[in-house]
Amino acid sequence: MKNYRFHQDTITEVKERADIYDVISEHVVLKKRGKDYVGLCPFHEGATRWPLN
Repeated sequence: MKNYRFHQDTITEVKERADIYDVISEHVVLKKRGKDYVGLCPFHEGATRWPLN
């Protein structure tokens, strides 16, 4: 996937240094479902769920 806003090295470094669960769980309640986590979509009202894996 090409990203024209940030250099690929910067994206790679952020992915290596940041725990996605920690970042998202600051804004969304996540519940463990099997090996993944599930939370309500922060962009839509209602019961729309999306997986975090």
